[in-house]
Amino acid sequence: MLGFFVLDRAFDQDSDLGYTKEQINRRDIIRFIIIPILVVWLYLTHLEIYSKFFILITFTCTLTTGMLNVALSIVGGDPDHGPHMLYLFFAWLFVRLPFFAAVFVGWPIFFAYTLGVPLTKVMSGDEDFQESIVYLLVANVALNLAAFFIERLDRREFLHSKQIDRENQVNKDLLANLLPPSITQKLEKSVTGQGGAEPIATMEDNVSILFSDLVGFTRYASTITARNLVNFLNDLYHTFDRLCDAVEAYKVETIGDAYFVSAGCPEPNDQHAHCLVRLALMMIAECQRIDLENGQHPNIRVGVHSGSVMAGVVGKKMPRYHLFGRTVTIAERMESTGKPGKVQVSETTHDLIRSSYICEPYQAQNDDFGSTYLVKSKVMPDGAIVDVVDLEYDQTHE
Repeated sequence: MLGFFVLDRAFDQDSDLGYTKEQINRRDIIRFIIIPILVVWLYLTHLEIYSKFFILITFTCTLTTGMLNVALSIVGGDPDHGPHMLYLFFAWLFVRLPFFAAVFVGWPIFFAYTLGVPLTKVMSGDEDFQESIVYLLVANVALNLAAFFIERLDRREFLHSKQIDRENQVNKDLLANLLPPSITQKLEKSVTGQGGAEPIATMEDNVSILFSDLVGFTRYASTITARNLVNFLNDLYHTFDRLCDAVEAYKVETIGDAYFVSAGCPEPNDQHAHCLVRLALMMIAECQRIDLENGQHPNIRVGVHSGSVMAGVVGKKMPRYHLFGRTVTIAERMESTGKPGKVQVSETTHDLIRSSYICEPYQAQNDDFGSTYLVKSKVMPDGAIVDVVDLEYDQTHE
């Protein structure tokens, strides 16, 4: 645009165009008004405020520049329609104002030319002027229609892209509920071609596994309706999920009334054993706050074991992050052979938590999983020993 005005000024000096010195001076005055407007406009495009007030700034600058262009041609005594048609194309198709804003740019420029030329008595009765009016009118109407349909297509494309974004977000949310965040990122890289196509599987050495099971669940389930049973399990597992988040553990899955949790995998955690023992005690305490329809409280057995596991994503139709290995099997045995309302830990887990918890022997040494222990007391930071039944939990991170 600036180059156009420099070139236009050079043409003014051409005597063949017939501009008088007074006309050139008047056109120079208008140019010196237009050029600062364009410079400021260009400067504003580099500021953050431009995106916020894009319509207002662009509308004002485009309309002002267009009006001054009309004045530029009128004071020159040769108001040809050509430059104004080019400017209308610029205003409609390149500035990309919204349709309603572009209407209030294009038509005022047209009327300024249509009314301004006769009022200033510059070629008002000339046949070329009437022809110019027709050209500008046809150009404005055509550009109106073009801009309308372009904006309509842009809106449709925008809505379509938003719908795709919403669907992608729904898929990501569903995947986030099925898989850990770190595994989800690996899957996304695999899908986009940024990662390998081989299955996601790792060997994790420092992991603790927790299993819990509702005592007498089958008998209780036979005494209530299916809807009440589902509501009960949903509320209970929702509470357990919240406790998992509080201690930074990961719920692997639920199978019926069994609850399967890991710590140290998929996210590393040096305090994985302490984390799950604390979670187990919180789960037992939370069950004592729930009243069943028979007036009793739900009771759970909890078992914890620590060791190494194989972790990976299993399945393509409904992928699940799962853990495999002897550690998982032993943790399940810790639960199934435990006592209701107690946390049974293996010898490996006991060695990891003995500085913070006092445990009592439960099962003697055997070939399957060694000796086992029941968590009895907690050693507080000040050295005091508190029975696990008397512990109070705020469900926040230790």
